[in-house]
Amino acid sequence: MQDENNLEKPKHQDKIVALDSLSLGISIVAAIIIGFGIGYGLKYLTGYTWTLWLGIFWGILAAGMNVYKAKRFVRQRDYFGPLMLKHGDTDGLIVGFSKNYVSTLRPVLEVIEKEKGVEKVAAMMMILSEKKPIFFADTSINQNPTAEDLVNIAKMAEHTVKSFAIEPRIAMLGFENFAAISDTSKKVAKAVSILHEKFPKMIVDGEIQADFAMNSDHLSDYPFSKLGTTPANTFIFPNLESANLSYKIIRGMKVAQVIG
Repeated sequence: MQDENNLEKPKHQDKIVALDSLSLGISIVAAIIIGFGIGYGLKYLTGYTWTLWLGIFWGILAAGMNVYKAKRFVRQRDYFGPLMLKHGDTDGLIVGFSKNYVSTLRPVLEVIEKEKGVEKVAAMMMILSEKKPIFFADTSINQNPTAEDLVNIAKMAEHTVKSFAIEPRIAMLGFENFAAISDTSKKVAKAVSILHEKFPKMIVDGEIQADFAMNSDHLSDYPFSKLGTTPANTFIFPNLESANLSYKIIRGMKVAQVIG
């Protein structure tokens, strides 16, 4: 898979994306203006006046389609719910019970804009055990995150865990402990290095095995770790498969309640 950031953008991609995200009223006006521009250009090239009206007609038709699409989308529950959340008519949104994940996530991402500075979104599961809640990320979206992606996922996880009035203690997981031998471990170790450099107050370390990160005795074998001897409560997995399988095993064993 190629990195999206390395792909050459089409010449007018930014303009098209911007127009696609305009409000309905502005997009209608924009469609008509663009239609007029196309018509004017056709008239200039061909010399026929009727091509100007053809362009204007195209713009009006596009504007009408915008109105139609807006009305059609707002009647769908998948879009109506996120719209309520975006405009402050509700404080939360529960979706995905009767539909697959992709069809549920797409309308949410289309309606609700990412926060400033957030390049990618991620999914997190809360595991409610008898002792305390723990958090897994990314469980559903980024298939093979890069080191930089893991940094962003860890920061978003930290922010979310804090919203529950819980101090996040983040373990960046791997199948080695502070070894950075395998490619996966090197990726996780790079992410940890970036986090330590950019966010020195953040309680995060790795790469570390999950059972070690959850056990005080095992953690004591690594006195240099920022986790100290207090077990982690937030776990960032190196890829989607490991995170997704882990929370589903827990859910299947029925040893804890999985929320997310």
